[in-house]
Amino acid sequence: MAKNYDVDGIVAKVLADLGESRKKESDDPVKFGEGLETPKLKQSRKYYERKCRRGAYTQMDAYKSLLEPISIGGVQIKNRFVMPAMGTNYADHAGYVTDQMIKYYAARAKGGFGLIVIEVTAVHPSGKAIVGEAGLWKDDFIPGYKKLIDSCHEEGAKVFVQLHHAGRQSTPEINGGYQVVAPSPISCPVNRELPHELTTEEVYELIDLFGDAARRAKIAGADGVELNGAHGYIITQFMSAYSNKRIDEFGGDFQGRMRFATEVVRNIKEKCGPGYPVQFRFAGSDYVDGGRDAMEAQMVAKHMEKNGCSSISVSGGTYATLEWMSAPPSM
Repeated sequence: MAKNYDVDGIVAKVLADLGESRKKESDDPVKFGEGLETPKLKQSRKYYERKCRRGAYTQMDAYKSLLEPISIGGVQIKNRFVMPAMGTNYADHAGYVTDQMIKYYAARAKGGFGLIVIEVTAVHPSGKAIVGEAGLWKDDFIPGYKKLIDSCHEEGAKVFVQLHHAGRQSTPEINGGYQVVAPSPISCPVNRELPHELTTEEVYELIDLFGDAARRAKIAGADGVELNGAHGYIITQFMSAYSNKRIDEFGGDFQGRMRFATEVVRNIKEKCGPGYPVQFRFAGSDYVDGGRDAMEAQMVAKHMEKNGCSSISVSGGTYATLEWMSAPPSM
């Protein structure tokens, strides 16, 4: 019995993957698309239509690359399925990895993810965004992370650790009593804590903290690290004109606002080696007036690639636009 395949959908996906699908704008909607298919494109379409109709080509074939290996910064990953960093609150309040956290990630590695990015990991307790946020601000945390990473490796997954500091998007109740810090003394519109404006010297100290945390992640067996430059946290706060009003080398124009992220990557490479993979997660848009838009996001991606990042991960929003960051609790 013949199967009912979405021939047009499959063919379109295949041709797009092959890079042979070509579109052309036309002022005349009646003639849009007419005469645009090259002989090679027509031949490919007929070939895949025949394969679909006789059951030799299915919808899964159009996405077969998902199961193919990929290399990120020299790290070989078994497939294209990536579990992004998501805060679980499973670490204890002192920042140590718990058995519950280890079981959570091991289960997802067993499920088949090629790459798992371990959730927000504080480089200093002042930067915790959730009470149960794990930390790597001291060597005491390394054994717990090693156990967690080993459990994922045993299931065939590679592991990156997301390094994080919340900046103004924290509170003393969350971070253990520390005054919140930020590039500029501008409160988060949600938490409403007036932050301490980091001095230039303190900015360089924070850069060092990111590098030290990356070194600990590597010692624990992490295949790479991810920098959380998304969701309005401190790297974003430096990058965005919405929250950065500094007049030193870490503010001003695009290059100045990108300096903090650039120096963090450089510090990591110095401490972990030039070949150690760094993935950069950032917002395609802040979705706030005066914040980053899609045009500037393209500049960010190119800048971070040029300055040593192996890959990028794109998200969106800040605490001021939570609807773009997270699914509603009802879901």
